[in-house]
Amino acid sequence: MNRNVAPTCGATLCTAVISGSDIMFMLFPIAAGSMLLVIIAILVINLVPGREYPSYWW
Repeated sequence: MNRNVAPTCGATLCTAVISGSDIMFMLFPIAAGSMLLVIIAILVINLVPGREYPSYWW
């Protein structure tokens, strides 16, 4: 909306372009960060008494 680039996104992109890295250089941090966030969320939600994640599967 305001045409700003997040510093981490810009730094990752600049590093990939300047170093001539392949696509895995950009995909690995994204995948690792996403998996880490999901693991932390599952651990935190399961530490709260009376709550379970996931509560059901479709």
